[in-house]
Parts: sequence; C-alpha cells; structure tokens
Amino acid sequence: MERTKKLLEYLAVPNAEEKQNKMEKYGKELLAWNGKVNLTGVSQIRDLDQKHFADSIVIAGLIGISFFGNESFLGHLYVKRLGWDMLFPAILTVVICGLLGGLFSRVMVKSITNMPSPLNNLYQKYPLYFMAALGLFLAVIGIATKGGTFGGGAESVRDMLNGELEQTIWFAPLKLISTWLTSWAGIPGGIFAPSLSVGAGIGQDVARLLAHQELYEPLIAIGMSAFLAAITQAPLTSFIIVMEMVDGGAMVLTLMTASMASSLIARLTGEPLYPALAAHMLAAIKNSSQNLPSTSLGQDG
Repeated sequence: MERTKKLLEYLAVPNAEEKQNKMEKYGKELLAWNGKVNLTGVSQIRDLDQKHFADSIVIAGLIGISFFGNESFLGHLYVKRLGWDMLFPAILTVVICGLLGGLFSRVMVKSITNMPSPLNNLYQKYPLYFMAALGLFLAVIGIATKGGTFGGGAESVRDMLNGELEQTIWFAPLKLISTWLTSWAGIPGGIFAPSLSVGAGIGQDVARLLAHQELYEPLIAIGMSAFLAAITQAPLTSFIIVMEMVDGGAMVLTLMTASMASSLIARLTGEPLYPALAAHMLAAIKNSSQNLPSTSLGQDG
C-alpha cells in the first residue's frame, strides 16, 4: 500500500493514515471474498494498491475538477509583476509577522497552559467572572470593527484578496487579540484560520502604509504565509497551504522565502505553538492517568 500512502500524503488528504488503514482493511476483505466470488481479476495486495486505490483516488479528483472546476478556497491571486520595488515592503511584512507571531505563540502558550501569572491566578480563582469579562471584551472588539473580528476570517480574507474590502488599520492587532482571548476563554474558535486573517491584515496595512496599491494582493499572501509560519514554525507546510488556498503558484518562491525567514525571526521571541500545546495536553493526560485509583480484580472480598 506504499503507492496509496504516498499519493494521500502528496494530496494532503486529512487523516491520511486513518484512511490508509481503512483501505488496507477493505483490500484484505476484498481479496478474501474474491476467493469465493469473482469480484476482480486482481489477486495480490500490491496490485490492488496500484490498480484500484491509486487509480480511484486520481479519477475521483479529476471528476471533482470536471464538475466544479479547479476552485481555490480563498479565490485566485492575480500577480501582475514582481519587481525590486516589492523587496522592502515584503521584508517589512515578514519581519512584522515573524515578531508578532513569535510573541503571539508565547502569550498563547502561557495562557492556555495556565502558567503562573497574575491573570491566570485570577482566572483560576474566579473562572465564570473572568470568562464573562473576556466575552464582553470580545463583543466590544467585534462591534468596534463592525463584525470584522467575528468568525474565522475566511470571508474577510477572500474579499481582501479580491480587492472588495479594505480593513481598518486596527483590524490585524484587534483580530490577534480576539483570537488570543477566544482561545483563552475556551471558546471553540480555532487558531489556524484566524492566523491567516491576521497575516492578511498585516500585509494590507504595510501596502497601505507605503502607498503601494498594486502590491495589496501579493503582500496579503506574503502576510498570510509568514504569520502562519511564525506561529507554527513549520514554513514548508505554511507556504504550501497558503499557495493552494489562493492559487498562488506564481509566487511560490516568494512565499517559501517569506515563510522560512518569518519562522527564523519568530524563534527569537517565541516557541512553536502546536508542539507546546500538544506537550501540555500529553502531560495532562499522563497526570490524570496516574491519579486514577487502582483496582484489584479477581480477589475475594
């Protein structure tokens, strides 16, 4: 099943390992029943991998594109020409995203993992009042931005890339704060999509600050890729995701360079967000399992 495994990984299919295990189980069942009922001319698992699974995955993708078109999640990025006039705005965007992304990761880790601090102590002492205050603050931020900080931000990013929306200069910092408060309060809001909208806001702010109207779309894409790479410190994953979401093949080298540089800058101010949160969750699970009462089975009372 090695061919199917590589194909699933190449297509970035969610839960690829789980799907591969299900395919292996199905393949064994199919070959077992094939000995009783003539279902297929394939008799070896390695042939089943190539002649059934891999071909089916490719054909399913082609059928989907034929019916729905090659649509990108956030639309299509149209780049006219990338010249030397983009160098300084791009560097400025990457530096800002790297520094803010590292700081954001550090604050998120301290908040979510309940590291000792005055605010976390207050949260532990008065959880309901504290969460109510966070919710009120989030509502105020949302009203101040006319709903711009509500939700994941995919619609806002799509409109920004299409030139249909110009966010206020306070959008990026307020979206950053609202994402932090949402996660801290335990509200299911996610981090991935809001991070893309924060990066898009930073890119748009830089273009507005330097009065480069023609660089709005490229800098928005650079900001998305750079900020995501800064908080995850996974530059290759970040630029590939953003490139696929905006159909940004024309900027592949630019996005890759921005992601790598931002990831390096972020290490000066923070730590990788997802590995830190995963380590905290694993430690919590380990501690809870150790605190479970032991039981003795098979003993007479």
